[in-house]
Amino acid sequence: MLGLQTQSSVLSGWRVVGVSGEKWLTLGHFGVHNGGQWGVWASDPISASRQVDLVEKVVKARVMFVGAHERQLDDKGRVALPATYRAHLGEHCYLVKGTDKCVEVIPSEAFEQFGRELIAKVDRGELTLNRQRAMASSATLVTLDKQGRVNVDEKLRTYADIALESQVIVAGNLVNLEIWSPARYARIDAEGTDDIAGDPA
Repeated sequence: MLGLQTQSSVLSGWRVVGVSGEKWLTLGHFGVHNGGQWGVWASDPISASRQVDLVEKVVKARVMFVGAHERQLDDKGRVALPATYRAHLGEHCYLVKGTDKCVEVIPSEAFEQFGRELIAKVDRGELTLNRQRAMASSATLVTLDKQGRVNVDEKLRTYADIALESQVIVAGNLVNLEIWSPARYARIDAEGTDDIAGDPA
């Protein structure tokens, strides 16, 4: 019987655990877990294959992006996304203008929901139609190449103050990935750290 080798977390009533193997998945607070197969524990026994099917659905619906990584744009505006994120982005993803002048990286499967939520907020008067327009016009469908690189186009680089061949920070905000200029990310991270620590702004 295979031994359970990684930490577990409780998510939507399921206790998720990694089983020793080859494939790594990003899940919740624990970041990246190695596990060729994934299973779930429940009070009622279910087959191993059913466990894998169930937890894969949970992972697809509830993946959380964590961590921060230093990267560099090349002379064509391409940046290699960390390998730990790529499996959850698939072959395609969207780049859009993000809050606080970052570039958000949104999995293509999640982008439709993202758009619906944005439209609903505009309909309720929580956001302006101009914001919806700016977001829609900035959205770019990109393809990850064999090296896991995506192209950040000129309008998004200008928005985020990112230059060609410059360093960037690729960080998770739990929901999506974000691409930052290092100076702006350092400021945002410091503000968030102060907020966590309870220090005055």
